[in-house]
Amino acid sequence: MCEKTIDCFYLVQQLINNTLHDGLAKRGGSFIQDANKNATLDLNSPYLLPAPLRYAQDQQIQTQPMTTTLLCPTHTFDAPPFILRAESGSIRHLPALTYCLVEYDRAHYSDALFQRFSQPFPDALTNAVAKRRAEYLASRYCGQVLLAQAQANSTIIGTHERVPQWPAGWRGSISHSDKYALVVIAPESAGLMPGIDIEQWQPEVMLETTDMFASSDEQQLLSSLSLPYPQALLTLFSAKESLYKSQWPEVRRYFDFQAAKVTHVDEAEQRFTLTLTETLTPKLKCGTTFSGSYMFLNDAVITCIG
Repeated sequence: MCEKTIDCFYLVQQLINNTLHDGLAKRGGSFIQDANKNATLDLNSPYLLPAPLRYAQDQQIQTQPMTTTLLCPTHTFDAPPFILRAESGSIRHLPALTYCLVEYDRAHYSDALFQRFSQPFPDALTNAVAKRRAEYLASRYCGQVLLAQAQANSTIIGTHERVPQWPAGWRGSISHSDKYALVVIAPESAGLMPGIDIEQWQPEVMLETTDMFASSDEQQLLSSLSLPYPQALLTLFSAKESLYKSQWPEVRRYFDFQAAKVTHVDEAEQRFTLTLTETLTPKLKCGTTFSGSYMFLNDAVITCIG
């Protein structure tokens, strides 16, 4: 996904990021275990990731079917003190799409971690602050785990003009916040256009910026849901971020929040539908629909479009 410059996407994202505060890091366990207390987890089976990730002590987990959970974890692991906990698995409605989600502690970031994780330090980070370096490394760690598990020819995600460059034969999407990093990948042969997004909870910002990303019709639809209104707004914002990332390889230009609108939300299945309100490319005409899923995780929302 291209980095947003002087536009409302970037402005709203900055308003959210600049007002977030760090919570206390919670160590160990599965994210799904926190999000769904009814899950049954077996954390006793050891598993080691392929080199160069053998430092990550990984455990296989088994869960009961969770029909309203976006993420279906199969492994948990960590790499302290920077990576507090992590999990990988598949996306419920898109089994060809695998994910890795980590909670990281930027207070324990150092440039030496790039070497520890066998990641190249990009020139683009030379003048970046520690926060940017930490979130970059955490997300590349996620991608490295997934590509290693998939036995891809390379486990390095490059970057060009701040757009992720995936190894040949792979597609993916990256998202991060102050303490989470999340990556999804799929082989090109799966025919997916993945877009993932994670946003941390900040109701005041959502209410202050509503008109920047939600039309009056969308606001009316969201207000009819059982979700708290600020939470529904955050979900919509995240869904449009996921759409932007998903379709960037096809569109390759900026399009704003008004280019799509939410037309349906299934709260029972935690699914949504976005519909284009304008033609973006000859293939992506006005009226084209996209289905996605969402879930709530502690103080964050995750959305995914494939």
